[in-house]
Amino acid sequence: MPEFVDFAPIMLAVVSEKANISSVKDLLSAQANFGMVDKSSQDNLLHLAARWTSGWEILEYLVSNLTKDLLFQRNKQGDTPYSIC
Repeated sequence: MPEFVDFAPIMLAVVSEKANISSVKDLLSAQANFGMVDKSSQDNLLHLAARWTSGWEILEYLVSNLTKDLLFQRNKQGDTPYSIC
């Protein structure tokens, strides 16, 4: 697993080996900034969830509860979260 430098708590909650839906829900309900992107890759929260979560529960929750624009936002390589899935 790469080193996740300068990640916000919501980003770490998604990429953690111990990621769980309740942590993600708690952070989002506490107004976590879901619009942040990784500085080096330009991955948004959905890119990270598509790439790093082991199950579909977190990704499904994020897609259902976040702005749909994030699903088609391109990262530095031109990938969208949708294309990663």
